[in-house]
Amino acid sequence: MQLCRPYLYVVLALCVPVLALFHTFTRVEIVTESWWPVTVFLMKLVPFLWLLFVLERKLGRCPMWLMALKSLTEATLLVFVVVTVLRLLDHTTTTLVLPLVDVQLAAIDEAFGWSWLTYLDWIHRHPDWHGILSKCYSSIEAATFVIVVILFALKQGGRAKAMIEAFVVCAVISIFFGMLFPARGAAHFWVADFASFPNFVFPPGMYAVEQFDALRDMTGTVVVGDGPMGGLVTFPSLHMATGVLFMLAAMRTWAWVPVWVFSGLMIAATPVWGGHYFIDLVAGAVLAIMVWKLVRRSMTTQTRKTPIAGAVLPEIVAAE
Repeated sequence: MQLCRPYLYVVLALCVPVLALFHTFTRVEIVTESWWPVTVFLMKLVPFLWLLFVLERKLGRCPMWLMALKSLTEATLLVFVVVTVLRLLDHTTTTLVLPLVDVQLAAIDEAFGWSWLTYLDWIHRHPDWHGILSKCYSSIEAATFVIVVILFALKQGGRAKAMIEAFVVCAVISIFFGMLFPARGAAHFWVADFASFPNFVFPPGMYAVEQFDALRDMTGTVVVGDGPMGGLVTFPSLHMATGVLFMLAAMRTWAWVPVWVFSGLMIAATPVWGGHYFIDLVAGAVLAIMVWKLVRRSMTTQTRKTPIAGAVLPEIVAAE
């Protein structure tokens, strides 16, 4: 595959029976009608992608135009599959009502002397930064696409693949932990009334609380997939994990300065606009570093075992 190894599609495919089990045996009703037409269209891209690989074999090489076409086709498929499957999984597993851990997460922050309210107050007193921070926080998908394109342009395809794989693995792990350790988030826990913080255009960090509570409502059927699905996981922070992955992927390349600046701003926004406790950020960073190392190591091993590994892997060994 051009953007990720086949095992990643297997991981995503294994999420489907989990969703089917929730739909069949629990109060969850997963609605597919709204995005089924797009699914049908994207399914037509699968044979097209296969034909591109056949063409590459026939040519005996992969010219730039063919590589770009393969990457674009696979990216379209991958983005839709990842976004759809993982967001459905995130919302579906949230319906498994386990005790909230907000008190415990807040206590860990306090034990380390990390004052979330102090940080919120500091951000509140600098409204000129609110637009930038909010935009950086909400631009994670676009930033991922841009950074992948930049890495390929810099002939760092191995790093781009590693970043994509590590992101998906981190997302699956964070959803699993979010299911076991659910929380409404630091904004809901610490702030009784955001009227005390008038510099904010809207209450930051509260966007998912209403949806989170609706999914945990035990009084009847819960419908998933009939509207926008924002991220619900508090611990660990996937925004933090993604920011760290951006930094690791761009390290020792010409793109490291703008990528690190953007990632720093996104991470700085995450406690407030994401409603995350500081321990969420620590856990997200640790998760990202561990997964990145495992993915890079496995890609290096694969490259050494398979000298002719395609257009995007040869630089990995030299970079390690």
